Formats: sequence, structure tokens, C-alpha cells
Amino acid sequence: MKAPTTLTVAFAALLASACSTTSNESSLPVIDLNSISNIDKKIELDTEALGWKQSFIPLETNDSCLISSITQIETSSDAYWIVSRGTIFKFDKQGKYVGKLGNIGQGPGEFTSAEKIQIDEPNNEIFVMDYFGRKMVTYDMNGKFIRSFLLPPVQHINNFSVFDDKLYYYGFDNGVSPSLIAVNTNDLKADTISKSDREMNLGETFMGTTFMGSVDNNIYLYHYFNDTIFHVQTDNKLTLAGYVNMKDLYFDYDEVTINENSEPLKRATGQRAVTTNFVNTDRYYFVIYKLGTGPTKDKISQLALYDKKANKSYANVVINDPKSDELTINGKTPLFSPDGKTIISYMLAFKAAETDLFPNVAEEDNPILVIYEPQ
Repeated sequence: MKAPTTLTVAFAALLASACSTTSNESSLPVIDLNSISNIDKKIELDTEALGWKQSFIPLETNDSCLISSITQIETSSDAYWIVSRGTIFKFDKQGKYVGKLGNIGQGPGEFTSAEKIQIDEPNNEIFVMDYFGRKMVTYDMNGKFIRSFLLPPVQHINNFSVFDDKLYYYGFDNGVSPSLIAVNTNDLKADTISKSDREMNLGETFMGTTFMGSVDNNIYLYHYFNDTIFHVQTDNKLTLAGYVNMKDLYFDYDEVTINENSEPLKRATGQRAVTTNFVNTDRYYFVIYKLGTGPTKDKISQLALYDKKANKSYANVVINDPKSDELTINGKTPLFSPDGKTIISYMLAFKAAETDLFPNVAEEDNPILVIYEPQ
């Protein structure tokens, strides 16, 4: 493993190159969200034209697994793992309820709330990040408790990935570059890859979300206050993988810092964009962002898409499904890609009941998973 100082310098060098956008890396994908005229031009595509194969998995409903919303979907060879309101539910590949993972609490083998989970099926281990409990709890694939250990001493850790014998954590102190820490799962030795360059100021609204995903055993990071998509390989080598170009649409720090009168130190002039979701697959980059005139006002959710195979970018796209208007993918659609290949969304039962696709679904049932396989 490389020395932390070397990696931090490497990250800084990459950060500096990112500021020039495509001047030195013209071959990298660029999702251009800087032009309002480009963003206002809505493009409509459809799943059939894209060649996406689609399937539906209605999740079983009973008193033990009532789900109103989903914050994370992970997959293993025989199951879907659904995180909803801090609880982890396991369903088989046909949607039949299997059980819950772990218990809510503060004792051994318990967690106060499941913030994020990762499935390490080759090593028969499931990692559950307990954000409020400041610890990681692990179970085997059958739900048996294995161990728990403390999270790294970073102020906020909002996501992680597991590869081989390493856990990669990143945190947000609202810096231009995120904190990124690699921890060996055997001896829990930690190495700092990148440390955030600033902490949140008093009165500042949090804007600096970092998104993490994996494709083909590689980690990808995108941080709101940095226009670069970073690629973190399993040897901790950092490379550039693309750009999300917002430039003047980013909030600066004074625009999201509140004074004693609950007003921003500097009012935003014109529209600003905030990323709310970033999903990476082997074929696509998806960026969901909100566009408006202030941190909390008049926000419109929109979807940007970059097709890596076609080398084509869409700043404002809606993906229609000929089967039903309720299957439209837009800026309000929840998107997940646990394996970096398939795209998973879900439809709430009361919406599904309004279509002709699910005649046996009642409005109070659990959601239906919508799975797309791009060809």
C-alpha cells in the first residue's frame, strides 16, 4: 500500500488538473450542466430504443416487512437487501420475504440505524455502517453476528465500499476534496488517502455530498464541490474518470452560510444546481440534480445522463417506458446500481395499482422493484 503522503499529494494533483476540466483530458466523459440553455432543452428517450430489458419484482407484504420508502438496495446471488428507515430487509430473487438482518439497539450485534450496507459475498460477510452508533457491524450471509468495530475518527462518514480485504470510507467535512480512508478488514489498520481541506463553518448549510459506487471491482467517487469523478482502484491508485461541469452553477460557501438573521452571507445571483444522486454503471453515468435560485427554494429535479458507449451526454433527459407513464425515469426517480451493471428503481404500490401491469397489487402493499438490464 502506498504511503498516505504520496496518495494525498496525488489526490491534490488530480484535483488541480480537474479545475481545468477538459483542457488536458479531452478524451474523458464530460456531463455539461453549466449552460442553462442546454439544461432547459429536455430530451426524451425510451427504454426500448435504448435496448433495456426490464423485469418487475413485487416485494411480499406482511406485518413483519412493511416498507414505505427505500434508501438503499443491495444484491447477492440469491437475495435483494432493502434498507428502509434504518432497517435491513432480505427478500429472495422472487420477492418473497426472508427476514431482517440484525436488530435495532446498542448491544453486541445490534445497531441504532443502518446508514449504509455492503455485501461481501465471496468472504461471506455483510457490513452495516451504524452512523449514530459510530461503528461497523458485520454478519454472515445467514444473518449471524460476526464482529463490530469503531468507525475511523472522521467527523462525518456517509458512505463506504468494501473490496478484497479493505474498507474504503469517505467523509464530508464540506471540503473541496472528500476525506477518503482505507481500512484493512483484518487488522483494522487505517491509511489516509485524502483528507478534507476545510471543515464546515458555523451557520453553514451542508451542501458537499460525496457519492460512491463500484463497477468491475473499482471504486468511483463524485463530490459536489469538485467537478471531477475519481476512480479509486483496489491498489489505492487515484485516476480521473470524468467530469460533471457545473462551474457557475455551484453554490459558493458564502451563499450557503447563514448569518444571525438566518440569511445567507451572500445571495445567489441566478440559478444554482445541487447534486442529489450520482449513479455509475459500466455503460452510463446518471446525475440527478436540483436547479433553482436558492439552497432550499424553487428547486426542480432533473436527470442528466452520459452514455459511455455512444460518447453522448444529455443535460436534461426523461426516459419513457412504453408500458406505463408511471415507469418514467426522471429527476424524481430513485436509482440504484448495486452491481454496476443493472439499474434498479422501485414503484410505490399505490402508483402501481393505478396501472394495468399489476392487477393483484393493493395500494397498501410493499413497493415493486423495477430492474433494467442495459444491453
